[in-house]
This record gives sequence, structure tokens and C-alpha cells, in this order.
Amino acid sequence: MAAASSPLQIISIESVDGCNGFTLNEENLSLIIDKIPPKTKVALLSMVGAFRTGKSFMLNLFLRYLRNGSVSDSSESWMIAEGDSISEGNANEWVRVSKSGETSASSSDSSNEAELHTQSSFKWRGGQERQTTGVWMWSEPFIRHVEGYGGEVAILLMDTQGMFDNETTMTLTAQIFGLSTLVSSYQIYNVDKRIQEDNLQHLALFSEYGRMALKGEEPDLNKAKDKDDKVEGDKEKEKDEVEKEIEGEREKEGEKKKKGEREKEEKEVKPFQRLDFLVRDWQNFEVDIDEGLGKDEEEQNQNYAKLRDEMDSYLNKVLAERTAEDLQSTREQIHRCFSDVNCFLMPHPGNPVTKLTYKGEIAKIDITFRSLVNKYVRKVFDESIRPKIINHREITGIELKTFFQEYVKLFTDDKKNFPKAMTMLEATSEANNRNAMELALLGYKETINNLIGNGKSFVKDAILQSAHTRQLEASLHLFSSIATMGSLSAILSYKHKLQTEIEEQYEKIRDMNASRNPFRDIELYVIPLLIAAISW
Repeated sequence: MAAASSPLQIISIESVDGCNGFTLNEENLSLIIDKIPPKTKVALLSMVGAFRTGKSFMLNLFLRYLRNGSVSDSSESWMIAEGDSISEGNANEWVRVSKSGETSASSSDSSNEAELHTQSSFKWRGGQERQTTGVWMWSEPFIRHVEGYGGEVAILLMDTQGMFDNETTMTLTAQIFGLSTLVSSYQIYNVDKRIQEDNLQHLALFSEYGRMALKGEEPDLNKAKDKDDKVEGDKEKEKDEVEKEIEGEREKEGEKKKKGEREKEEKEVKPFQRLDFLVRDWQNFEVDIDEGLGKDEEEQNQNYAKLRDEMDSYLNKVLAERTAEDLQSTREQIHRCFSDVNCFLMPHPGNPVTKLTYKGEIAKIDITFRSLVNKYVRKVFDESIRPKIINHREITGIELKTFFQEYVKLFTDDKKNFPKAMTMLEATSEANNRNAMELALLGYKETINNLIGNGKSFVKDAILQSAHTRQLEASLHLFSSIATMGSLSAILSYKHKLQTEIEEQYEKIRDMNASRNPFRDIELYVIPLLIAAISW
């Protein structure tokens, strides 16, 4: 029987010598990523923000919509499709989930039953104590057709530890926020009551590293050459080949730039994609929506359009130019880092929701809150979410896992210092080059196996050689189209590795094909027979 879906911790917080750091759980990450079809593009939605501001509660509503929501049905029916209460994930101490799925208050609940209950979703509770520690990801990707994208996307949901909780160091807070920003294609910054200046400053500070990473300069090849001069034998020969190829590539690159590509290459690329400020408990709506968005769909759409204008107007005011240099610098930084910045205002969900005695009843959630949640989830998952893009290319799940691993290394190598931007560039380039090599090698193997894999018969050497040459060229072309980040020396090093791997594969394939030759070693039988015939 397949295990039930649940949140899995992919980053755990640990304390070493009084300093907080974190550790990647690669097994849990692989359990999630490996469920995504190999060629399906992946989108990762993460939610960050201060602790005890309702991030996990909102993510549970996201889960309900992804499981039960439909573009064809604009109602709120998805909220109650799994029951009249959001019992899943409820960590309030008194909650007991009966076999029938109902919730009730009882002091005799077993701890095992309660634990099983809270594991069924992102854990949430009322009160003031923090609930989420580390970074958690939902165990199942949602393969969904996104209308706004026009195609199928594997959507992952990630919940992060609340920031500024009086227990987590500023360095660790920066690391959690920074990692979330690096890996996500859609980041929701959950803020309380309004977007304050400190929210903007923290966002600008933590995202600056990513922007600098993609603007890092290529390392000095002369220094690399001085270091390589100490290498002897085969390494010296390989270095000379790489340097010659670098020189050739630079000459080609110079010709391209002469043709007008310099402007395109120097155009600033924003390192991150979508950012939503999700303002919770907003109290200053100008549109009268005390009883929901309206009595019918037409009135609801009209009021929602007015609210969207109000939200856009508020964000424009917050991010408008300032005369004070430090305030203006913060805003410029945010615009440089994110391709798309938006805002969504959400009212208070109602006092009953904040109580430790709250059972999760949908009916007790404020009607206006429910109406706007219904609009927001559709905006996020049906219109706005997109696959993760790195180096101008939409990536797959297995590629996301590689980038995740490389980025985590940045923070675990030195837990006391936030990584330098150049280190981030190198990590991103390393992961990108490795992905390019593996995808190109996979393409070669698939094509050749179709010709001479298991169950296939002998193929003439000339046909096999021709297929090998064509696919080698195709694989190198694929590699070059993907491996465009970082220094030429690093890219060409991986290119040589790819060529070596392919040649080794070809040698194995050629030997396997030769063993299938029906005329192999025929001379061992024909010559003795001829001698016998002549003697006779």
C-alpha cells in the first residue's frame, strides 16, 4: 500500500558549538523529486515570512485547492470537498480525529493518533508559539495544466521556518530566506497587516546575493593557467587542448559581438522570477466587502476588479521612488532582483481561527477571507505560476534537485558567514554544467540503445559508426545550448568529460555489437573444414 502524502522535512536546523546551521535531507528530497516525470517542467512555490503569521494555515488551503479545485468551477466548493473542517495539520492539543473524519475535543486522545493527524498536512495551530522549524516540502508533486502558461507543470509546495522568532540567528534567517529565493519560481512573502520598510529592507538584503551571483565576473584565466602549469603528463596535454579551444571560442564570440549581440548579452538578467507580497489581516479596504465579494458572480467580479486595482495602487505607493537615498536603493534592489512583483491583500480570517480551541471549521472562517482565498489560489495556480527558470531555460525536477544540492552546499560549508556572490555563481554554473552533461549523455544513450540495445540484432560497423558520429554531434550541440554559465574553462572541462564518457560508451556498444556478429570467428570453423576437404 502506498504511503499517504505528507510534508517531508528537507532542511533540518541543528546547533553546533552554539551556532545554528542546517542540513539537507537528500533522501526526502529525492523521494519527492523522483515522482516527477523526467521531462516535465517543475515549478516550486515557497512561502516565507515572520513566524506566527499563518503561512502553514494558508498552505493547507493551497493543498485543498490543488487536490480539489477546478478552473471550470469558480465556487468555493473545493474548500469543503474533504470535509467541513480543515482538520488536517491541526496541531491544537485538544483535537482528535475520529475514524469518521470528524473533529472533537477530548482529553483522552492517543498521542499516536494525534501525531498521525498532524502529519497529514503542513502543521498549524493557534497561539503564539512557533510551529514550523526548518524547511518542509509536500511529498507529492501536483501535475497540473496551468491555463496562464498553456501547458503542464509539476508544482511543488515548500513551507519555511518563520523568521525573526527570537531563537534563530540573523545569519540563519538570511540563509533560509536566501535558499528559498534561489530555488523557487514563485515566492510568497507573507507579511502582517502592511508592507513595512523593514520587510523591504530584509527582502532587498537577502535577494542581493542572487543578483550579484548572476553578474559575477569570469575568473582570471591567467591565474588558472599559472596553477595548471604545475600539472604534468596527460593533465598538461588536456590543459593545452582546453586553452586552444577557449581561444577559438573567444574568437567566435568576438565575431558574434561584432554582429550586434553585445547589447543582448550585456542586458541585465533578473535572477528571480515571481514575488507576491501576501499582506495578512489588512484592515484598510476601500471597497465595502464586509459580507463577502457580492451576492452573485457578476457583483463579485466587479468588486474583485476594484480590489485588484486597490492592491496594485497600494503596491505602487509602497515601491514608489523616494528622495532618501537608502529608501530608494532598497526599492531599486527589489526591482533588479525580481521579474514580477505583486501584492495581494487578505483580511483577517476571524477571531475563532486564532484560538487554541479552533476545530478548523470552514464556516467559522470570515466569509470575505474565504472569498479572497478562492480568488487568490486561482490567480496563483491557474494564471501566474511558471516553471523554474535558470540560465534562460525552464528546468525539470531532476535538474532542480541538482541545483538544490549545490545551493545548500554554499550554506553548509561555512555556517558562520553568508556565502559570497562569486561562490554562488560557481555553484550555479557547476550544477548547470553537470545537468547539461548528463542530459546530453542521456540523449546519446537513448538514441544508440534504440539502434542496438537489448533485443536488437547485429548492425554493420559502418552504420553503427555513422549513428555514433551523428549522435555525438547532436549531444555536443545540446550540451553547448545548455552550458552557457560560468567561465569557458569550466564549461570546456565538462565538454571534454562528456566526450570521454560518450567514447567509452561507444567502445562498450561496439564490443557488444561485435559479439552479435553471426560470422564472428568463422575462420575457426571454415579453415579446418577446407583443410579436411582438400585432404580428402
